[in-house]
Amino acid sequence: MHLINYFPYFIVFFFTLSSSSSLISQINFEFSFEKYEEEYKHLSEGDTLFGLNDEVWNNDSELQSIQLNPGISIPSFEGIVFTHLNITPYGVSYMAHFDEETMVETIFFIVPLWLEYISPLNHGLNSDQGYVIYKEEDGVIKVEYRNVASEEELFIGDGELNSRFNYQFEYRISDSRVRYLIGKSSITPDMKYFIRDNSAFSLIGIEQWLLEDESQGLWENIDFEFLYLYGDGDDPMLLRPQSIDHHINFSLVSVPPEGTVYEFNISPSSFTSEIDPSEFNWKVWPNPANDFVNLSIESLPDGFTEMDLELYNSKGKLLKSKTIQDSYTLDVKSYTPGVYFITLRSGDFQQTKRWVKN
Repeated sequence: MHLINYFPYFIVFFFTLSSSSSLISQINFEFSFEKYEEEYKHLSEGDTLFGLNDEVWNNDSELQSIQLNPGISIPSFEGIVFTHLNITPYGVSYMAHFDEETMVETIFFIVPLWLEYISPLNHGLNSDQGYVIYKEEDGVIKVEYRNVASEEELFIGDGELNSRFNYQFEYRISDSRVRYLIGKSSITPDMKYFIRDNSAFSLIGIEQWLLEDESQGLWENIDFEFLYLYGDGDDPMLLRPQSIDHHINFSLVSVPPEGTVYEFNISPSSFTSEIDPSEFNWKVWPNPANDFVNLSIESLPDGFTEMDLELYNSKGKLLKSKTIQDSYTLDVKSYTPGVYFITLRSGDFQQTKRWVKN
């Protein structure tokens, strides 16, 4: 399949594509979000997908496909039944359905905290195992990543796998409610710096792709609905991209504390903006920046003469707001090094870009 073959590099792949509208698309809902706290409990039993019998598993390990019987239907997607849940070792899970009549594939992504997970046994100094466990009970699918390490740690600091992560996701079949539950993590300073400066992706979303030319394997993205969490894991900001080009920019800069729960529910779409995101072009440079950040609007959507600029730090604190028409320069000399976000908005329409202060 077009997209699945690109794991674990799918976010880079997104950046090269553009979205278009089509009557084939069935996406007419959005995700709502709630954050709260709940005591984290490990799964007491279940099927071990990775880590059985001291298996040294990593990103090259084959994904596990769980048959769903009966299949799962998502509200507002008539005629689409997902029959398998695909679970990867590195932290991405998804369900996919291909309609041979319309040649459209629908993919539902569940990504609680993507950090390229592997077994701790990939480093010779470790004797503890990491596991990925699956369980279904009372109409709820549960998957736990328990005591897992991150492959990224092999390439930073002393090159040892000393950090450990624990989390679960739940999928309630009756109404497609999804929960991300965060357990206790032990993270080295080097790994914390890596997450702050790079990426810990947390998102949920659905995409639809049209197979335009089967002989050449050409696919076109026809619609998508994603909700990204970015900034501080304890108090994340939310982003609903209006262009598939922006998938690459947004991630958490810290792992949520133990007991954190992110809950997502599907509701009818209330987004009414008729703006074509391709009509809105703007740039932020240099990135990273030391003293000044330049922002320029190259083209505004029809009917717009200005946009509201908002500057946020990684914790979601609003640092500056201003109405601009074409270009603006931010003085960032006094800002501390780290990740920041610039949002341009007008009414229901908004786009956000990430930049880094050196």
